[in-house]
Amino acid sequence: MDSDALVIAPFAQKIQQAFEISPEVGIIGSAHKLSCNGEKRNVFNDGYSMRKLHSPFAVWREPLKPGQHIQVSLWGKLKTIRTHVREAINQGYCFGENCQGGAYAVSIQLIRRMAVRGYLQDPMLWVDVPCCEDVMMGMYARAVGLQLKDFNDKNNIFGIQHVGLADTPNGMLERGYSLIHSIKNDPNFSEEQIRTFYRERRAVLVHHGVKNTFT
Repeated sequence: MDSDALVIAPFAQKIQQAFEISPEVGIIGSAHKLSCNGEKRNVFNDGYSMRKLHSPFAVWREPLKPGQHIQVSLWGKLKTIRTHVREAINQGYCFGENCQGGAYAVSIQLIRRMAVRGYLQDPMLWVDVPCCEDVMMGMYARAVGLQLKDFNDKNNIFGIQHVGLADTPNGMLERGYSLIHSIKNDPNFSEEQIRTFYRERRAVLVHHGVKNTFT
């Protein structure tokens, strides 16, 4: 979860059940098909970094480091990343596949397979690499043979939108979402208004004896 995402309803059991039902899935969220509002997501731009990182040589408009516009991926960590991306492509990965950042869930199976493949050996591998973490995780899910799945229909978990809320605060509750994004840049409600709305609702539930509301 990003700092501009928010838990508004129980989620843990829903996530566990989603992975139990679909063991072939490594990440659930707002994947590469439709947003929670039914809009088609275009991930072509999300694949920009991965296309560069897959190439042995590349030129960046935004350099890896100040003044470093030329990327050579024939040695070091960039060669390692290039190998990982190539392994994902061999598993059917398309550049840019991801569950939209803000909030998504990864399965324990994904973490275990990444560990077995050696993808977790260097915790500093992606430091200073210009690639969003959600795009990176989508690539790794595909590299270990797992899928990404939308779980953002009504009464699912993820009501995720890049800018602002996908609905009013009360509308997000009525649609049955548990994790929402983004509460920091909504055009109609301030972050404090949104947080206050859900804080007051939680206080009412606790007052009426509803426990473990958000787990």
